[in-house]
Amino acid sequence: MPIGINTAAAAMLNLSSEQVLLARAYIEEHRAEVMADYEKIMARIRRGNPPEVLAKLEVSRAKLRAEMEKRRLAKLEEVQDARLMADKVYAKRTAARLWTSF
Repeated sequence: MPIGINTAAAAMLNLSSEQVLLARAYIEEHRAEVMADYEKIMARIRRGNPPEVLAKLEVSRAKLRAEMEKRRLAKLEEVQDARLMADKVYAKRTAARLWTSF
C-alpha cells in the first residue's frame, strides 16, 4: 500500500501513521481471526435490531416529532404576535395621521 493511504487513514482515525501500519500488520498476521470477527459483526448488522429496540426507537421518534411540532407552533405564534403588534402600531400611526389632518 502506498504511504499516502496510511497517512490518510491515520488522519481520519486520529492515529499516527505508525499506529496504522501496526494495525495493518496485525490484521495481516491474524487475518482468519479478524475476518471471522468481521463476519460476526456483519451478520449482526444484517439481522437488524430486535423488536423491543425498534419499539423504543419508535417511541423516541414520536417524542422528537412532538417536540419539533411544539417548537414549530411556538415559532408560528411568535410570528403571528409580531404581525399583530405591527398591525396595531400601523393602525395607531394611521389614526394619528388622520386626526392631525383635520
